Amino acid sequence: MANFYGSYIGYGASAAGSAGGVYIGGRGLIGGGNYGFLDVIEYTTIASEGNGINFGDLVTGRYGLSACAGGATASTRGIFMGGETPAYQDLIDYITIATIGGDAIDFIGNLTVARDYAHGCSNGVRGLNMGGYSSVSPNSYDTIDYVTIDTTGTCLDFGNLDVGRYGTACCSNGTLGIEAGGYPNDGSNDIIQYVTIATTGDAVDWGDNLLEARYFAVSCSNSTRGLFAGGSAPGNTIQYITMATTGTPAVDFGNLTAAREGMGAYASETRGVMSGGHPPVYSNQIQFVTIASLGDAANFGDLLTGKGGTLGGCSGD
Repeated sequence: MANFYGSYIGYGASAAGSAGGVYIGGRGLIGGGNYGFLDVIEYTTIASEGNGINFGDLVTGRYGLSACAGGATASTRGIFMGGETPAYQDLIDYITIATIGGDAIDFIGNLTVARDYAHGCSNGVRGLNMGGYSSVSPNSYDTIDYVTIDTTGTCLDFGNLDVGRYGTACCSNGTLGIEAGGYPNDGSNDIIQYVTIATTGDAVDWGDNLLEARYFAVSCSNSTRGLFAGGSAPGNTIQYITMATTGTPAVDFGNLTAAREGMGAYASETRGVMSGGHPPVYSNQIQFVTIASLGDAANFGDLLTGKGGTLGGCSGD
């Protein structure tokens, strides 16, 4: 909820990274959003502040997407998964991040369950889609499914979360896929859990919790730290974990420029970038932090239009 590394970011790219032979991405992308079902994908260059630039279009406009990225070459692939059109979608579409002006292409393979408000992460080879929601019972899904990013084929069952959750946030250090928060809003939405992306299996409890319970937060990461920003209330808190050490609690990082939920995010090894969100209106603001140092977010630039409703974000080169 997407770089190579995590939620809205994909490792190897919702997000990008540099570990285990995976490189850090220089271009960040945001796709979809709003309850008017936007299909626009826009991008920024992460190293330099600036406004969003049109990249192309999704296969179909939708909100509540998850995203991640990866690939074996510098022409890294970003994938956008699920969402709502208003029908709940099992659609996966992809873009080649290095090719500006390219519309998304159907991945051919679909998610194992149609849903929105899941979150994605990757290790550069596999892309995971964790949790989600649909109108079909049981509504909140504990499903984790995965694809091989370099192929365009079947999405497979990976395992399960502890319970059905949606509006979660995910990130990765290239080894672990880490999920935090999300509905149900029953006192358990401060839970952090993780999987080892190269294997399959159910999520394992991290051993400690978020500093503040959240749903509809956004996450991004570099190879060391995973950041969780904003979310329900809405909140303006940014909190982080050190991903190499399970059992470490989330720690205060700083604050967003304003309280937001339903944003999109991506990262490089240096910067985490958070875009859009709401309420009270859909924001067009892009803001960023320097991941290695604690501190409040600063203005990066503006999106083409105000966007929220949970955006798909990823990064790569």
